[in-house]
Amino acid sequence: MTLKKKKRHWVLVVLDMKTYTCYYLDSVRNSTINPMLRQIIDTAMALYVIQSVNWVKAKCPYQTGSTECGYYVLTFMKVVVEEGI
Repeated sequence: MTLKKKKRHWVLVVLDMKTYTCYYLDSVRNSTINPMLRQIIDTAMALYVIQSVNWVKAKCPYQTGSTECGYYVLTFMKVVVEEGI
């Protein structure tokens, strides 16, 4: 019996609560914002009586292979913590 591996991909979402902006960083070229993730965040923000969230697909370096997304997400996180959004 062969077990089929689920494909998993890491992205980074950074919420700026001062401006109600959600920055979406994805290291895969030509990707779109995951609709399920967007719905979860929009719903959560609505609980805090925030009518709308400004979504920004941030520019970032793109991975060349198919397995480096974790490295890119951690690098994005480091930059955000050290330099801000």
